[in-house]
Amino acid sequence: MIIGRMRRPIHLALLVLAFMAPTADAAVRTKLDRGNEVRFELSGRTLSMTLVERELVFQSPTTQSELLGQRVRVACATSFRYSRKNMVMAVLNWPDDSTTAAVQFARDISKRVKWCLIEATGKYAGGDIAFVSFREAEPGRRLTSGMLRDGTPWRLAAWRGNKLQPCLALRLPDDDGTFCFDDEAETEAGIEGAFFVPTCSWETFVLGVAARSAARVEIRLEGGATVPAVLRPRPRGSRVRAQYFTALIDGPVAVSTVIAYDAQGLAIARDRGINGMEPANCGRRNDL
Repeated sequence: MIIGRMRRPIHLALLVLAFMAPTADAAVRTKLDRGNEVRFELSGRTLSMTLVERELVFQSPTTQSELLGQRVRVACATSFRYSRKNMVMAVLNWPDDSTTAAVQFARDISKRVKWCLIEATGKYAGGDIAFVSFREAEPGRRLTSGMLRDGTPWRLAAWRGNKLQPCLALRLPDDDGTFCFDDEAETEAGIEGAFFVPTCSWETFVLGVAARSAARVEIRLEGGATVPAVLRPRPRGSRVRAQYFTALIDGPVAVSTVIAYDAQGLAIARDRGINGMEPANCGRRNDL
C-alpha cells in the first residue's frame, strides 16, 4: 500500500490512520540507511521510506532515480541469516512524484527487526538500493601489528559489524583493506578467509575468521604448499563469535583453501573460495 495524498472526508482519514497505527504489541524503529539517503521507519506492520535530500556527488545512478516511478521490492527480517521464516516482503510501485512511500507487511516483526532493505526488480533484480541495520557495529579494536619485509608498518583491527558479523581492517601507509565476513553473521564462525596484496609488495596477507574451537588453521596454496596461520583471539570487549587468523607470506601467492582443525587434529571447517584485494599493475609484477 502506497501512502499518497488523500482528498476524502475527515472520518475516512481517521479510519486510515487507525488502520495504520501500531498496536500495543508493536514497536517503532527508525534509522537512516548506510548511505544516509533513505530514512526507514518500521511501525508495527507498516514500513515507511523517505528519501533524504542531500547533495549527491559521483553517484550514478542516484538513489532517487532508482526509486521514483520504479517498481521495487522491500523486505525486513529478524535475523541476518537468510531465511523466509524470519523475513517479511512486499512489492510496490514507488510514485514518480513523491519522496515517500510505504507498504504494509503481512505480519508484525517490529519488536525483533534487525534490518530492512529496498532492492531493484526487473532487469536489475536483487540489487540493493538502500539497506539499514538496526544493530550498531562495535568500534574497531587493535588485533595485531607488524612490518613488511621492506620496513613498511601495518596494523590490523577487528570488530563485530552491524550485521553481527566478524570484520577486519588492514591499514598501511598507502593501502588499506576492510573485510567483513557476512557468511559468519550471527552465529559461531566456521572458517572464512581473504587475501590482501599491498601495492608493489612481494608479500601477501592471508587473514580471516575461524571457530573458537579451532586449535590451528592451515593455508593451502595452489601448487600444494601449506603455510600455518597464527590464531588470534577476539579483542577484549568484542562480542564476535569467532577468533581470527593471520599469515604474511613471501611473494604474491595464490591460495586454494584454508582449513581449521580441532585439538585432535580433525578438520572442522574449510573455505575453498578465497577472495581478496590485489593492487593495480605495478610494473615489476609483470615479470612474476
